Amino acid sequence: PVGVRPERVVQVGGRVEVAERGGQLGHPGRGRQEDEQRDLLDRRQLPVVDPGLLEVAGPIRLGDRDNGLDLYGGARYIDLDATARFVPDNPALQSRTLDAGESYLDFLVGGRYGWALSPRWNLTARGDFSTGETDGTWSASLMAGYRTGNGAWLFGYRYMETDLANRNSDITLDLSGPVVGYGFRF
Repeated sequence: PVGVRPERVVQVGGRVEVAERGGQLGHPGRGRQEDEQRDLLDRRQLPVVDPGLLEVAGPIRLGDRDNGLDLYGGARYIDLDATARFVPDNPALQSRTLDAGESYLDFLVGGRYGWALSPRWNLTARGDFSTGETDGTWSASLMAGYRTGNGAWLFGYRYMETDLANRNSDITLDLSGPVVGYGFRF
């Protein structure tokens, strides 16, 4: 029989930067070439966008713990900070920095399906959509998990696209890339 059980879920995210230089991986440090690139970017007046993301959802499980479909609903909060620095070519003029930020709160609905591949390995596909203060946000991910004592190491890929509108412009933000983390089970 298929049972419906609420489950507690806590998702916490962060960002780690890794750079490749000279054929070796490491933390991105400042070097002469990076300073020259930063100066070039300053002259081109390119903006820097720093998004923050928080998702809180409550799932309903339609199957057993490791196999089957979970449906979930909750909220997605996006905090978008944009900074643009304008450096004039004339040294007599001062440079200017423009800082702008907006926050968006959406209602989130989605689903995920999990497959137990072995006693320690599992695969999870997830997709969701949110709307509210944004003009719509969707995300999809595919994750593999390796179970340990009270949790699992997670490896995968995530793509998210959001359409944001404010009083001055419309912005489409695409975030994608590999995901590595540790998930706790309780």
